[in-house]
Amino acid sequence: MSGAPIPRAVELVATLLISKKGEDPDQLKKGIINTDGAVTGSRLNGRVSRAFVKGESGKRALLSTTAEVRILTDDGAEILMIDRGEWRGSKDALARFMANQLVAPTELYMVGVVRFQTSDARYAWLKEGEFLSHAVGTSKRLDVLAQVIASKHPTATPKSQRVAE
Repeated sequence: MSGAPIPRAVELVATLLISKKGEDPDQLKKGIINTDGAVTGSRLNGRVSRAFVKGESGKRALLSTTAEVRILTDDGAEILMIDRGEWRGSKDALARFMANQLVAPTELYMVGVVRFQTSDARYAWLKEGEFLSHAVGTSKRLDVLAQVIASKHPTATPKSQRVAE
């Protein structure tokens, strides 16, 4: 291998706050639709226009889930976030979370791999990185934290770091 290794950087791209719907883990088999949520971060801001989550009991995890989240950014771009993850923890913690009881992040959490799709050139950098997600529950809300691990430098610079031309 010639040359220096590609540097990897971890950057918090966005935090998604999505209201939890449903109180029965069996609802996840059919799928849960939500049309409420906020997206905030250093590189991605807007609202969740639709989230569809479907899951089933996993072999290695409590639940294996796929979430398709449609994001409408503050500047009008449409982005699809696909998050395939696994919920880890005890069955008791999952039951309490689904019953809208407070569950500590150490008792129940999700880790996932995220892919983004968009035709908006301003967000082409979403296709360049590798994204992971981490989610924890808070009584009636589900906090999803998506982090990017960039294998190469994104071509877009965040507005907060742009130099006036």
